[in-house]
Amino acid sequence: MKRGMILENAEASFLDITFDHALATTLTTFHDLSDDDHDEVLELDLALDVGDISHVDDTETRQAIWDTRRKFNPDAPTGDDMISQLGHLDDAIDDGRSLRVWISNDPSDLCGYYWLCARLAGNMAGEVFTVNVTRHAMKLMGVYKRNTIGDMSLDELVNQINNVTSVNGLTLRDIKHIWDVLVAENAPLRVNVNGVIISVADSFYDQFVYASVQDTPTKLSAVVELTIEAGPGGMPLWWYLSRIDTLVANQMIEYVGDERDVADAEVKRVTQN
Repeated sequence: MKRGMILENAEASFLDITFDHALATTLTTFHDLSDDDHDEVLELDLALDVGDISHVDDTETRQAIWDTRRKFNPDAPTGDDMISQLGHLDDAIDDGRSLRVWISNDPSDLCGYYWLCARLAGNMAGEVFTVNVTRHAMKLMGVYKRNTIGDMSLDELVNQINNVTSVNGLTLRDIKHIWDVLVAENAPLRVNVNGVIISVADSFYDQFVYASVQDTPTKLSAVVELTIEAGPGGMPLWWYLSRIDTLVANQMIEYVGDERDVADAEVKRVTQN
């Protein structure tokens, strides 16, 4: 793989791919402001770190996950959006377009990238590049940690956009093997532990969520922040909120009052008699 290549001579068939809805919006804004020829962004926010991945192209298999995501994040893409984007991907592959894939160590990014490599292996006529974005970013007062790649600002994107790695056919096949193993395991959840995607139960984060809830009312936003700090990072906000709802349903924690908005809601542990 060739690192640090500058895509100054990229052809018009080149397009960006991201597995994060927010980053897709930032990339679209970048292209609009730069008025360049590479203004198409393919958003494959498939959430492949969660749920059944045995048949990704069978959108009915994935619909329940996408519905759960939209329950907690109404701005998330719909199932119809995903079907449309998958169609655009097929067209890009058939047309031999060159792809620039934005990834981080977030489970959703890595799982999406592994799936994409499996799809491209032996079936890619155009060039493939990756932009690897760290969840640690420099600020004037030091280093801060993003929760997901979608937290990246436009200025940070500009600094990253030419920091690319060329991906060859051998690498695509090697990564396809990683994806094949994850599909065979087909666990409810996939997380990044020490740089490796592993298959775990959907209750994996519950221990971190419960430890972040007190006997007295605690802001839901604070619970999420503490959970992110305590456990492996990179999971989207909607996933933490869905697990909090599960713990409420299991009568381990409870909401305080009627407020459910993440900014104002409070939760506390259920008192055991």
